[in-house]
Amino acid sequence: MRGMEDGDNWVKLNWDPQSYSTGMAVGYNVYESLVPGAGFKKVTDEPITNTYWSEQVGLHGITYYYRVKAVGPNGEETLVSEIRPVEVP
Repeated sequence: MRGMEDGDNWVKLNWDPQSYSTGMAVGYNVYESLVPGAGFKKVTDEPITNTYWSEQVGLHGITYYYRVKAVGPNGEETLVSEIRPVEVP
């Protein structure tokens, strides 16, 4: 997963397609936190099918932490995912 801040407080994430135990993922859920190892909250209402996502954040001078979890055909998620910090100046 790659993350960047791109002016006007937009955070943009992109990642490679992920496989799941039963094949390719059917979607992805994005989670966000202000703490690197805890407090992650899902920020996507439904699994997204793209391998990219963006949002405009409101707080300057902090680092946001993101996780992306692959979703299988029955709605189950991967258990672990990489955590990516994105600093918003």
